[in-house]
Formats: sequence, structure tokens, C-alpha cells
Amino acid sequence: MEMFIKKKYSGVALNQAVISFVLAVLMMFSLVVSGETLVIFSDDFESEKLLSGEWINTRSGTLKVNGFAANNGKYGVRLNRGAGLETLINTEGFSSLELSYARRTSNLTQGQNLTVEWSHDRNLWNQLEQIESSEWQHKVFKIEIEKSEEFYLRFALNSLKNKEQAHVDDVIVKGYM
Repeated sequence: MEMFIKKKYSGVALNQAVISFVLAVLMMFSLVVSGETLVIFSDDFESEKLLSGEWINTRSGTLKVNGFAANNGKYGVRLNRGAGLETLINTEGFSSLELSYARRTSNLTQGQNLTVEWSHDRNLWNQLEQIESSEWQHKVFKIEIEKSEEFYLRFALNSLKNKEQAHVDDVIVKGYM
């Protein structure tokens, strides 16, 4: 094998291969990093499942990735029966964040809603919005943080019936230094 590598990738060919590889890596990196901004979390739910270790259900309801909950692509996540979709994101080194996501509700009755909130410690929650709209909306929020290492994000539905739902898709968190 070593002899094959020496013959196949010797001299100029090896240098060109290395340069091509380095350029490809730099191009991939530039898609994620822009100036002092970094995408530190994203989930479009296209894996057809909740990523293990990324999202947890913090309430008694159910979470399910399915096509009906999709805003973009084939899949989104459906919350029902009072589910709480929560994740922990490492924000070490960042002074502010930009959170974006798409969301809507379905079949909610008066007084029921989807609440989107964040916390540093899971004790004190900061509400971003509380909605009842059945229309898809894409939301973007700038959030100032105190260079904390922990940032909890939660989508919480206050309903009891299976047909009362909220749908979330295209969650992206960018960090600013």
C-alpha cells in the first residue's frame, strides 16, 4: 500500500491533492463561520427522529418527528398533550445569540398556547413569545447573554388532548463573540 501511495501521489500530484483537500476544508468551514459569528446549534429534524442527547421531553406530553410538522423539507417535530421540547446548548465564549425557528399550532382552544423560552439554569425562564397562531411563522430573536456556558431552549405546549398540537422546525442558534 505504501508503495502505491508513493507512486500514485508523489511530487506535484501529492501537492495538488493536499491543496485541494485544504481548500475543500476551508470552504466547508466558511459555510459555518462568518466573521465572529458561529452556528453553534441547528436542527431541521430531517433525520426523521429527535437526536439522542440533543432534545428531551421535559413534560408529560409526546414529541414526534413527522411530515405534518414540517415547515421546510420533509420533517419537523410535533408536540402534543402538554409536551416540552428542550435542549441544552454550550454558549461558552459568546456574548450574544441569534435564535431562529419556524413554528405554528393546530387545534388549540382558548387559553392554550405554545411558549418559547430560554434559561441559564432551568429555574428562571425568559419568555420569548407565547403564541396560538395556526399559521407558520419564522421567528428571529437576538439574545444577550452573560458569557454563560449553558443556554437552555424550550418549546412548551400547554394542552391536554392529542389533537391539540404545536409544530417546530428549522431551529438555528448562532453565537456572536
